[in-house]
Amino acid sequence: MSTTIASLPEPTSTPIAVATSVTGVTPELRLGMSIEFIICGLLGIILNTLLMYCLYPKLTKKAHNDIFLSTFVVITDIFVSIGFPLYFWFILVAAYWIPPLTISLVGLQYNIAVLSKSKVNCTMMPVGVGYIYSIFTFCMFFSSFASVIISYCGIMIVKYRQCLNQINMNIPKDQVYSECRTTIIKSFVYILLYLGVFMSKFLLVIWELALGRKRTIGMDAASNCTGALSVVANALVLLYINNEVRLSFTRLLKSIIKS
Repeated sequence: MSTTIASLPEPTSTPIAVATSVTGVTPELRLGMSIEFIICGLLGIILNTLLMYCLYPKLTKKAHNDIFLSTFVVITDIFVSIGFPLYFWFILVAAYWIPPLTISLVGLQYNIAVLSKSKVNCTMMPVGVGYIYSIFTFCMFFSSFASVIISYCGIMIVKYRQCLNQINMNIPKDQVYSECRTTIIKSFVYILLYLGVFMSKFLLVIWELALGRKRTIGMDAASNCTGALSVVANALVLLYINNEVRLSFTRLLKSIIKS
């Protein structure tokens, strides 16, 4: 039986046994990662729940119930008027469920589904069908990763152009520069935070697919730990960028502490 992750195991071996024999992950590392996942998960649930509580009044205070009702009726009328047949909805449900189910079945059929080196999640060995899966997931991840970075770079460019136009409209330069500087700094903070959370996964895929090298336990652990921070990072970014939400969140925390 081969001792490398990249080679297919013998028919008598199991994916978990292969992953366990080559990773050598220590119980302390696995425990530490589990604790980090639990802490990030709990903080994410608490922060996002409080933020949703703060955001709900802001989303509804400027809209009337009749507007929401009219919108719902219009959308319903559109779907009814189009007259989608029953099989359309079955196809829609199938399109949502079939891809992950197919990936799981392929992994079981070719015996390439293994635990990651840190043994905290599942992956596929990048050989045969698993290589196609790796390329597909990399393309999807890269497209979403790049779209966020490009979007915030575009925001900074558009804001800079708006500042130049405002100067030509005789708006005080100090006010224009202050607003422009604030927007650009906040965009940079979000980009850097986003890179800090997801760049490790991106570099890890490049390391394996482009360079053909195996990830180490430390690389896999760092990638999973930084990725787990995303649920907390998103909430913190919203609090940093939106002053109104931050003030509402602060008042909510004070009321909770006093009660």
